Amino acid sequence: MLGARSGPLVCTDGQPTSAVDELLRQVRVSGAGLAHHGDFEWGGIRVANYLVQRHLAGPWRFSTRDYLESAPSGACRWVTLVAGCLPRGTRALYLRGS
Repeated sequence: MLGARSGPLVCTDGQPTSAVDELLRQVRVSGAGLAHHGDFEWGGIRVANYLVQRHLAGPWRFSTRDYLESAPSGACRWVTLVAGCLPRGTRALYLRGS
């Protein structure tokens, strides 16, 4: 939960623009780390991959467990199947598009 002692939060609202890229670059140059949380769908995974590759962001509330806990009850069967295929101890899943 965010509170009075939380660090700054940047909301990109989708694929980062050049202004967001510059802001995140400056944040990293200052020595701060970056953590990413996004939507659990293809667009969100694409943004996560971009931020990990370009800005070395780590996951924040973006793990397999977070995904399964956010799925509505009665969610598609593949959610459970995908989670069952992950190696034990996997904390995050990054998919790379073609």
